Amino acid sequence: MRLLEFYQIISEEQTEIAALFDKTAGAQRGKPERAMINLQMLLGGGVYPYVLEHVGDITHRMTEKFKFLQGSHATVQDKVEKTLRTLEHGYGFEREMEENINHNYEFYVEKGKPPASSVLEYMQKIQELGKIYAKEHEQIPVFNEPQKRARQAAIDLGNWDFDSARSNLNWLKQLLQDEEMYKQAVSQINLKAYEGYHGANQFSQDETSGMVGFPLPQDSVEYEKDMEEEKNKPKKRPIRKRR
Repeated sequence: MRLLEFYQIISEEQTEIAALFDKTAGAQRGKPERAMINLQMLLGGGVYPYVLEHVGDITHRMTEKFKFLQGSHATVQDKVEKTLRTLEHGYGFEREMEENINHNYEFYVEKGKPPASSVLEYMQKIQELGKIYAKEHEQIPVFNEPQKRARQAAIDLGNWDFDSARSNLNWLKQLLQDEEMYKQAVSQINLKAYEGYHGANQFSQDETSGMVGFPLPQDSVEYEKDMEEEKNKPKKRPIRKRR
């Protein structure tokens, strides 16, 4: 198939692409969702199960009913921004997560239902289920950079790589500031992936892992560079009013 013919398919038969993305949305609702529920049940309450649920759901929201929702800009933006607020809270996400884990373990012990013989073993079980959560998200096929970033943020959370999760979510947050740019980026598709598509469950690991899609528009490619420059700018001191 020539590239021109491919673009004709995109313009004339949007339903085919929507059907492809619906399969991605459905893949997130399978084993990744069950892995999240299992991890939440072990964790109890706290900041970690909260971000696991909402970050893990982003790939689904980006792709479900794509013909009509076009990437669900408002919903995706809400999930990205509220999970980032939790991950970047001044109290310290990792600090609060550890406190939640210790508190929940003590609660289980008081109820006579300890999930492990010690809080250390309890944390190890959480990490083991986190790795399963990450592995299941790795199996979700993605076809463009926003989908890839959303999937990677979930993988990062499962692997306790919270700095990387923050980085990927911040990339999405910046893209989401421009709704039209977001819609353009999230509707792109990898030509090779499209030609070889026979159903999400038939993708091999090599075909789905790290799939990037066509290059993004230049403006959104520049987002990361701008963010890095902004981060490295010296902070201005607030001007104090004279009394």
